[in-house]
Amino acid sequence: MARKKTFLLNNFMEIKFEKGPSTELIDGYCKKIEHFLSPIGAKLRIEVNDIGPLGEFRIDGVLTARERYWLGDFIVTTPSGEFKLRQKPRFGIDSDIDDNELWRDAAMIQDQIYNQFKLERGNPFEKTPYWSLWEKLPK
Repeated sequence: MARKKTFLLNNFMEIKFEKGPSTELIDGYCKKIEHFLSPIGAKLRIEVNDIGPLGEFRIDGVLTARERYWLGDFIVTTPSGEFKLRQKPRFGIDSDIDDNELWRDAAMIQDQIYNQFKLERGNPFEKTPYWSLWEKLPK
């Protein structure tokens, strides 16, 4: 009987990112990421899916979370060129995102930029553009 109750509870589990992000939310996210990446001149554009596919996460066969994937390609433009991120920093955006999460996303994007274009990261003591991101680490 416990298995049936678990199934019923999971069937009505809240879906994270049930509604797609607004244009203002996407624009605000991109501007904050661009602020963190301003020393390397990166610009970000995010394509939003018309329909957010539903993803379900399970542990030992038990449904633990559900969320919709609204965010499509993350397209980055830098002085070195333009490309689509291979690894997205996230699948959804909501108003609860904080500066620490944004900084981590920017760091992930910056690493992909440097790998994509085979750029030198330099030495942290040289104050190269790569290391400028650490000066913007939220406190």
